[in-house]
Amino acid sequence: RTGEPRWKIPRQTRENEAPYSTPCVFQPKDGPPALIFNSEAHGISAVGRSWEFPVSGQYHLSLHSIRPYVEGGISFNHLSNVYSFQSASFFSPVPRQLPFAIAPTRTSFDRVGGLFGIGLDFKLHVIHVTPGFRYTHYGETRYWLPANNSVDFLVGFTF
Repeated sequence: RTGEPRWKIPRQTRENEAPYSTPCVFQPKDGPPALIFNSEAHGISAVGRSWEFPVSGQYHLSLHSIRPYVEGGISFNHLSNVYSFQSASFFSPVPRQLPFAIAPTRTSFDRVGGLFGIGLDFKLHVIHVTPGFRYTHYGETRYWLPANNSVDFLVGFTF
């Protein structure tokens, strides 16, 4: 709380410029605090919350103990507590008095995408194990969102 560095790591970069900064806490007037990160590669970002709700149907091929399956459906994704600088103005028509701050706006984002998957269903004594791969494609993406394509490896257990 004194502002003194707790640790220091010497880094060599192009022209001795740091492509990152120390994370800091942003406390908005109307919300919870957020941990803000900055880097040359990713710009200004913060930790958000995300959930995904897939709805799919599966078709199992009838074989003996191992049953392959295919699945298709739709996935709903919600990302909240995201801080964006898109609406903040970095440029001012008149010179600003120091110190000044550019505050991010807190927002949320919803997206919907199609999904396709393949896998196996096999029985081990009293339990069914269902490993599989699922591909999800979200039609809309923005530079600050997770990728619009994802492949997940899933394992299900049923009794």
